[in-house]
Amino acid sequence: MIMVQVILEFLLLLIMVIALFVGVSLGRSLKALRRDRSGLEEMVAQFRHYSAEAQTGINQLQKSSDGVGRALAKTVEAGQALKQDLLALCERSEALAGQMEGVVFQRKPPEPMAVSSLRGRSSASRVAAPAAAEATGGLGKSAAERELLRALRQKQG
Repeated sequence: MIMVQVILEFLLLLIMVIALFVGVSLGRSLKALRRDRSGLEEMVAQFRHYSAEAQTGINQLQKSSDGVGRALAKTVEAGQALKQDLLALCERSEALAGQMEGVVFQRKPPEPMAVSSLRGRSSASRVAAPAAAEATGGLGKSAAERELLRALRQKQG
């Protein structure tokens, strides 16, 4: 019986040593798990922070894109209005050109000016005459032409 008792005690000792090593190993594993858990919690907190920053950035981008969209829509509207104005002016100018063509073909060709009469004019009068004519409405320009020029100047300015 003593022999059986010694064998049982030896087995019990062996089981206790194994349990001790398993306990130490489990303790280390728990420490690592706790460290990993705190690291995981840190990572989750950082993820929340970064996602909040990303959401803020998305909101700012959305606001700026809305503003750009509105500005672009206004520009397109202005372009459409300008297009309509230009089309109307083109139609009017084509009609005016047709009228002028008819008038030109109905009249006699003007007499050519003598070269001597051109030489007699000073360079100042040659420059001043077109400027004065333009200020008074132009040489032989119809009211429609003057109106067209005025409208174009207003659109440019």
